Amino acid sequence: MPTILLTNNYPIDVLDIVKHLVPDGFELNSLSSNTEEELLRKAVSADYFIVSGRLKISDRLLEVAKRLKMIQRTGVGIDQIDKQSLDKREIPLYVNHGVNSFDVAEHTLMLILATSRKLFEANTNTKIGKWNKQSFGITTNSIRGKTIGMIGFGIIAQHLAHLLRPFNVNIICSKRVPLTEDEEFKSNVKCVELNNLFQTSDIICLMTSLNDNTINIINSDSISRMKAGVIIINTARGKLINEKDLINGLKTGQVKAAGLDVFIEEPVSGNNELLSLDNVIVSPHISGITAESFGEMYIKAFKNIQHFENGELAAIEHLKV
Repeated sequence: MPTILLTNNYPIDVLDIVKHLVPDGFELNSLSSNTEEELLRKAVSADYFIVSGRLKISDRLLEVAKRLKMIQRTGVGIDQIDKQSLDKREIPLYVNHGVNSFDVAEHTLMLILATSRKLFEANTNTKIGKWNKQSFGITTNSIRGKTIGMIGFGIIAQHLAHLLRPFNVNIICSKRVPLTEDEEFKSNVKCVELNNLFQTSDIICLMTSLNDNTINIINSDSISRMKAGVIIINTARGKLINEKDLINGLKTGQVKAAGLDVFIEEPVSGNNELLSLDNVIVSPHISGITAESFGEMYIKAFKNIQHFENGELAAIEHLKV
């Protein structure tokens, strides 16, 4: 019986959901702790990996996984996977392209609104009996008429642009391959140079993958080129932001607020100064996880593995990378 290794440690209630979705004829193995040692030990008997969490899929790991036939990601990010070592061993990698993209877009919209309207502070003040209605209200902002800049314009950003239409905002984006005039017209989004986006956006949303060109794309230099009082939203990858530079921008007021679902170090350390700032709203990398999307991710991941095991490569729904 082929064995699928889940490269993550889930709480019992979450793992139970996954176990109920395993197709007949497969055995599921998972980690009891998020340690490289346990991953190395259990990889020896694995025919398939479902990669979730932050443990690295390294050359060392692949060296011991002699039975490994294929790797399936629950999502789309592959920055924790040694792709070169995979290619060397001719082990295919599939990602769940777009499976939770609308959920991430929803979460991004929530952070845009929550930071603009200072929801966290309003909630705290109200609960402690601080009813400063007008004085607090005039420190918040509507997003109507604002320019929202998206760094990257993949499927998540496209969903976000659609969600933002009723708000009467001006949407611009910067991407490696610019949009065509027809694509701009259909999406009602204008493609601009990155520096233009920094200079003109009221709200900047990070919607790009992590690579050599995007790591630390938000830093002291780029922040200095932004509008005073800019809002920064990140639901993509933590390393897109130099956190020390962002903290400085938040303290000086150059950055009015930040909405962050991802961090350089995850789980985020309690010592991270971002957690102590009132103008930062955070969540624990959950933008793509809802009751609906979590089950769908695993249904599709297991189905891909089942197709692969049966030699039905044309039936695999999602992207091979």
